[in-house]
Amino acid sequence: MDNVRTIFLTKGPNGLGFNIIGGEGGEKIFISFIAPGGPAHVCGELQKGDQLISVDGVCMRNANHDDAVRGLKGPNQDVTLQVLYNREEYKCFESKMKAYKEKVFGKMIRTCEKKSFYVRALFSYNPFKENDLPGRGLGFKCNDILYVINASDEDWWQAKMMDEHGDVGLIPSKSRIEKKKRSRERSVKFEQLKRRSLTLSRKFPFVKNQDIIIEQQEIIYEEKSEIILTYELVDQIAVDYKRPIVVLGFLRNRIIEDLLSELPDTFASCVPHTTRRRRPNEIDGQDYHFVESMEEDIKNNKFIEAGKFNENFYGTSLEAVKDIVKKGKYCILDVSGSAIKRLQKAQMHPIVIFVKPKSLDSIREINKRTTESEALKMLEKSASIEEEFSRYFTSVVEGDTPEDIYQQVKKEIGEQTVPKIWVPIKDLQL
Repeated sequence: MDNVRTIFLTKGPNGLGFNIIGGEGGEKIFISFIAPGGPAHVCGELQKGDQLISVDGVCMRNANHDDAVRGLKGPNQDVTLQVLYNREEYKCFESKMKAYKEKVFGKMIRTCEKKSFYVRALFSYNPFKENDLPGRGLGFKCNDILYVINASDEDWWQAKMMDEHGDVGLIPSKSRIEKKKRSRERSVKFEQLKRRSLTLSRKFPFVKNQDIIIEQQEIIYEEKSEIILTYELVDQIAVDYKRPIVVLGFLRNRIIEDLLSELPDTFASCVPHTTRRRRPNEIDGQDYHFVESMEEDIKNNKFIEAGKFNENFYGTSLEAVKDIVKKGKYCILDVSGSAIKRLQKAQMHPIVIFVKPKSLDSIREINKRTTESEALKMLEKSASIEEEFSRYFTSVVEGDTPEDIYQQVKKEIGEQTVPKIWVPIKDLQL
């Protein structure tokens, strides 16, 4: 047949780099998935929906699935395929498979179609701590970018690291992480309730323990579920400007001052807005942008951060940030973590560096005059910032001295200044 194509492939470390479906009950065998970076993908001649006609001269028109797999996994390193593009029949086959699965198993079972996408991990994962991992696991750290090759399974996804050329491994799915997390939370809360009920039963012996537990369990299950951080869908975009800098955590003010004083040609702070009256020694546009009203602009999200003090509004506008960026400088911002969301929404994509104190002792070692209670408050505040805003961090810095920390911050800014970055896809959900 004129439409039959001959394709030559050489096997890589993970085979030929494609998956097949079909071959049961007289069904034809189709190419269902092509792995990015694999031999089939690099070749560029094979496509999803191709019907497998032959492998190394062996006809596959009437072969079953197992026969086709054995042929493709044969001893030959170089493999000759004959394929026929048959997209319409492949779509019919997919529809039949979906209808069959829904009829037999119900609509709760997901279809076998493979999904692929890029994600940023919002937690760290060690596969060696898993007891029921069905294959080779892939470990990763928080903020690593992963390419999810196959997300068709309810519990396990196939993925690979974006910054490495390693083998494909299994990672827990979003739903698996959420189920395990909520199960642990319910278990902990139930144990807490049991202990509490024992205390109550001593005070009120006429009330049964089980009645107390059941009543309080009902309250727990009615509570709003806590957001569980799993993965964030991302895409890669080009960046042709210097991204704003947000420093959070320990020694933040000192780091900002040092960057502005040491490198004034590279870093600049934007001029804030205020509704208070200008004082005699102040210059409009230099000390503040003095305006009559800010409320309407705040409502219209023209400020990344704003607040009221002594009946006057103060705030940092998006336009002021953009003015610094247009000058080819990094706009370094002295704002809270909440401002990061507004910067991202405005497509500014800030570099967010979190400075994390190593310990209570390290805080006091850096500043000898800090009392133990003050150091404890700093540590607690740092933990609170990390818990609430860690998903936005581009870097986490720790150090033994202020100078060490400062040098690390400068290094991180340099490493984050790249032509392409990964950003969240807000209009899609996993």
